[in-house]
Amino acid sequence: MNPFSTIIALFFSPFKLFDNLVLEKGRTKVILTYLAVNIIVWAIFFFAFLSRLALPNSFLYSQSVYFILTGTSRLNIAGMLFVIFLWISFGFFLTYLNSFLINLFAKLLNGKGNFDLTYKVYTYSVLPTMILDILPFAGLIGLFYSLFLIIAGTARIHDINMFKSIIAVLFSLLLTSICFVVASIFIGSFIQSIF
Repeated sequence: MNPFSTIIALFFSPFKLFDNLVLEKGRTKVILTYLAVNIIVWAIFFFAFLSRLALPNSFLYSQSVYFILTGTSRLNIAGMLFVIFLWISFGFFLTYLNSFLINLFAKLLNGKGNFDLTYKVYTYSVLPTMILDILPFAGLIGLFYSLFLIIAGTARIHDINMFKSIIAVLFSLLLTSICFVVASIFIGSFIQSIF
């Protein structure tokens, strides 16, 4: 299945996609798909910012882009691209951290899946948030849909019930959110000290 078909499957047949993840060898495809979507979405917001177009009410990325790009308004374009690169890199790191924690908590709750499958489910599941956030008012819908996909996919690949999956996912997201806030503070301080 090519990356475009994978993204379509996330919206129209996610459980079939999750069932076929066992056949997908390695993590290369999921990583490349994640990075491609991330770069395309950030490019849309970056060029919208440069052209002074607003993507109104885009929940997640607009908040991030507004903070990053306006908070670094003294930067030149190369500086802004560097900040976006840092943000994408941090998001990529978070896919591993969240997957590790979800896998750990699922295993503690007698889950049978493995890290590779957990990583694929988590990473594919966050793509709808990125994609839908481009559209006005759709970012929040994408966030809840991605959360549903993560919980349902974790339950499916670890062969645990939805309640255990919710616990595993929410605990991991809570710990990751703490790391995210701390890292955002450090990245913000780092950028402020440079420029």
